[in-house]
Amino acid sequence: MIIRHLLAELYGCGAAINDLQALQDALGEGIGRSGAEIIHQAQAIYQEHGFTVIYFLAESHAMLTTWPEHDLVLLDVLMCNEAMDPDAVLDPVEKCLAPSGGVKKRYVPRSVTPGID
Repeated sequence: MIIRHLLAELYGCGAAINDLQALQDALGEGIGRSGAEIIHQAQAIYQEHGFTVIYFLAESHAMLTTWPEHDLVLLDVLMCNEAMDPDAVLDPVEKCLAPSGGVKKRYVPRSVTPGID
């Protein structure tokens, strides 16, 4: 089985980078579009600025962390259901943030069987 793991960096994020509710909603919308099942959600709000939001999924997790001082958001989506597309999770987040500096995506091959990727 191949596990789908997306790491995305969103640069030059707009004002929504400080809007916890908007980013929770966008992340939740993306998870819904992917077909994943949310089993729990949590967030951490940091002193000064920034936050992390994580959704624990039946299929693994989706997490984003904001770095407002750098206009940067990091997204980590791991799905152990090969039929699910982690890009579906990214799309509404990207739309919400409108990153003027672009998006850098990396796909990390993962497998439950050693040597297979």
